[in-house]
This record gives sequence, C-alpha cells and structure tokens, in this order.
Amino acid sequence: MFGFTLADGSLTYHIRDKTFMLQADFGDEYGSELFENDIEELGFKRTKLCEGTREFKNYTYHTWTIHHQGIVGCLFKCLGMIHGKKTIQKSNDVPEWIKNGSDLVKREFLSGIQGGDGCQIRYNKLDKRGYNYICGTLAMSKNEEFKESLLVMMTSISEMFSYFNIDNKVICKKNIKE
Repeated sequence: MFGFTLADGSLTYHIRDKTFMLQADFGDEYGSELFENDIEELGFKRTKLCEGTREFKNYTYHTWTIHHQGIVGCLFKCLGMIHGKKTIQKSNDVPEWIKNGSDLVKREFLSGIQGGDGCQIRYNKLDKRGYNYICGTLAMSKNEEFKESLLVMMTSISEMFSYFNIDNKVICKKNIKE
C-alpha cells in the first residue's frame, strides 16, 4: 500500500481540519478493491470508490480513486510518506521499516511501487533460449534542486530489486521543456 501510494497517490495536509488525506488512483476497479480490502484488514473503514476519466496524449482512460481522511492519512505520514506535491520538494528515502523489513515487506513494497507506476511484467520469447521477463520502467520526476533526494530513494529501491536478484539500474535524465 505504501509503495503504490508513493507511485500513484498522494498525501495532503488539510489545514482547516488539521489532518492528512490519502488519495490513490487506480487503472482498474479491481486494484482499488484490493487496496480497500487491505484498508479493512487493518481495521479501518472502506471508502467509496470514485470512478472517472482522464485524458493523456489524446487517450481517454478510466480511473478509480479512493480518499481516506484522518487516521489512515496520519498513519501513512507516520510511516514516512511526504505530503504535498512530490515534484517540488525533497523525497524521503525508503523508510527503514521497509529496507530492513522481512522479505515479504520488501516484496510487497516493490510490487506496490512498480504496480502504482502502471508498469506490467512482460516477457519476450527468445530463440531457443526460452523467455526473458521485463518489468516496465519505474519513472519519477523531480525539480532539479531536489533530484539528489530522488536519486537516494531510487538507489534504495534498486538495491531492494538487486536483493531479489532482479537486474536493474538507476538512470537520471534531465527533461528539458521547450
């Protein structure tokens, strides 16, 4: 849940209510239902799914969004998630409770962050050698002044993939808008 929200969600602070709100966007209803099952398993109340559409590069796609205000948002803040617009502030490194957690905790985090970024595992049929499996690129953006903190976080993620013998590399590209 933490990894997914880090990739495809947000945590905002509401000054009026003095509380945090967690939001996550899903590409299908099934994914949002699984997230809400986990919320319920933790002892919190499910929230209503909000269905909508978004446009990206002349393509319209459906989304399912969840919002949790109050204790769920506060929990994610206490677990180490930054709040506010992620591109214009320093990233936190992957929390120690994940990096030093059990293999299951590490796998679930990696699964969440990879899935949250919309990446799918695919395979290529090689000649007589069989198949190779590829995870799509995990890409995040950051303003230039905060890129070092993103590199620290991405390096930690890379090290966790390497721990499971998954070949990967961290690449930093500068996006120049004209």
